[in-house]
Amino acid sequence: MKKYLFSALVLLMCAAGCFASPKDYVDGTSVTVGGATVSAVFSDCFYVRSDEGWGIKVTGAAAAFGSEVDVYGTVMTDSNGERYIAASDCYASGTVIAELTSTGWVFVSPSTDGAKIKTATLTINSSGTYIVYGSRTDDSQLKVAKGTTGVTLIMKGLTISNSTTSPVLMNKGTEVNLVLAEGTTNTVSATGTYNTDDNGCAAIYMKSGDDESGTDTDVKGNLTISGSGTLNVSNTAALDAEGDSAAACIQSKGNLTIESGTITATSAAAGIKAKNNLNITGGEVSVTSYGDGLKGTDDTSGAVYITGGAVTVDAYGSDGISAASAVYIKDASVSVTVFKTASSVVDDSMKAIKVSGDSVGVLTIAGNAVVNLDTSATGTMKTERNTTTTADDTIHSDGSVVIDGGTININSGDDALHANETLTINGGTVTVTKCYEGLEAHLIQINGGYINLAANDDGINAASSNYSSSNLYITGGTVFINCSGDGLDANGSIYISGGYAEVYGSTNGGNAALDYDGTMVITGGTIFAVGNTGMAQTPSTSSTQLTVHIKFSATQNGNTDITIKDSSGTTILSTNVPGSYNSLVYSSPDLTRGSSYTFTAGSLSTTQTLNSTITTVTLGGQGGGGGGGGGPQPPSRPW
Repeated sequence: MKKYLFSALVLLMCAAGCFASPKDYVDGTSVTVGGATVSAVFSDCFYVRSDEGWGIKVTGAAAAFGSEVDVYGTVMTDSNGERYIAASDCYASGTVIAELTSTGWVFVSPSTDGAKIKTATLTINSSGTYIVYGSRTDDSQLKVAKGTTGVTLIMKGLTISNSTTSPVLMNKGTEVNLVLAEGTTNTVSATGTYNTDDNGCAAIYMKSGDDESGTDTDVKGNLTISGSGTLNVSNTAALDAEGDSAAACIQSKGNLTIESGTITATSAAAGIKAKNNLNITGGEVSVTSYGDGLKGTDDTSGAVYITGGAVTVDAYGSDGISAASAVYIKDASVSVTVFKTASSVVDDSMKAIKVSGDSVGVLTIAGNAVVNLDTSATGTMKTERNTTTTADDTIHSDGSVVIDGGTININSGDDALHANETLTINGGTVTVTKCYEGLEAHLIQINGGYINLAANDDGINAASSNYSSSNLYITGGTVFINCSGDGLDANGSIYISGGYAEVYGSTNGGNAALDYDGTMVITGGTIFAVGNTGMAQTPSTSSTQLTVHIKFSATQNGNTDITIKDSSGTTILSTNVPGSYNSLVYSSPDLTRGSSYTFTAGSLSTTQTLNSTITTVTLGGQGGGGGGGGGPQPPSRPW
């Protein structure tokens, strides 16, 4: 763009009555043709015509027939003798172009009433398209005046910083589409220590404020970021003594939408924030922050929606993704890692994804989302329920969690998935390789999907300090649990009507593979649960599906093959138990009243005819290790 400032520049403003034609200049002359009409369009070129009657071919750019354009380029002659402009840029007519130089802003296009320059500050006060580029090391600012809508702001290689206020500031009531030009890298840096709204608190900041009508109506704006270029944003305004700060890399006091582009945000405080909706529909977004990485800040309506693109968040001592109303992730790649810092304390929230809106907030993962979450580095892993550590949940909602689809991989320092109200899994794949407890909520409903988890304590725990009874429902899906506490645990009742659950519980007598306070009713599905006989429970006799409970007189070693065959010798289950056990509970639609089945554990075997809803048998001796079994095999496990 700088070549248009050279002395060779010839400015041809057609609409202004300049009668010179670009064809009048020698090859190699840099020209700007302003306000020309596109008169013909071809696959490799287009033609423009002025009001004065001259026309010329333009190559290297594209334009729509009938549109008015400003063309920047060089006059040339082709092999057939036709004169043309080799365009370097072509924009809609009236586009304002400004360069940030070492001495401040300067207009490259003709000056306009739509924008004003005061040394190092460029203020946009009218709708239109504005292109900015250039670099300056001293404090500079790009502003959009309050109430200005319809602004398209194209960053085309801009490096701007400020140590006393936001380098890019959009005042209340503005609507701005920030476009990152293809092939360009743009850098916006807030280099001061300020962190209050009074002097701008984000490197790229869209403010809100009173509408001045006396009604205290908060006037908000909308910021959209698009384009295929790169945007690097940083903010050095650190958190205050209480661990709070208004500072961020990118912040809108209204809505913020990221449609495309490669965006990297590095902040001593928060990363990217919007008061209402933070929408990410595409692009590559990478955040490193010491405050929340992505956040919907309003206490009641703040929400984060990620429906496309790739998002990576590294949060230190804070939450990765946080909102009060909703977090919704679908058809996107999301990776969040939360780290403990030297100043982290037990009360700090260091969750990978959090919805904090009391009982009404909803956290949803759906579609083809790929979500990788890690809070295992937030502190010492819990070893018992009452241990106080800085380790924190990975997925957490004060309201509800809904998993409708996607692939979710979790390493957790506390609960892998936690909801104060309801946790519903309808589909998707959830793999938990490390956690204190796997799934915990007041009401847990598993309708589908695949769950594979290893836990230091309970695998699935329906529990809440706010309710006297909490229930677990399994109607479908596949569940594998390897845990050191209770496998399926409800401080109320367990209802199973479908699906498949394979549970490997604790070997100590204080826990059980199945643990409930009310009833456990099985009307369908398959349950295979091994653990210790000390607190072992079986389904209730009100169940309509048969269950067999095998008690072993001696503890069986780990790596034991277990098979179940019907009277014809057909294998209906074959699996390998990874740890020691002396209790096995099995319920399946394959079990029928009055039929005989052979149960084998290692070298031990017994055949039993099932005449009751619950049949208990004792198998003596030590069964030895595994040797591989045929028949149906469970999917792979994370342990």
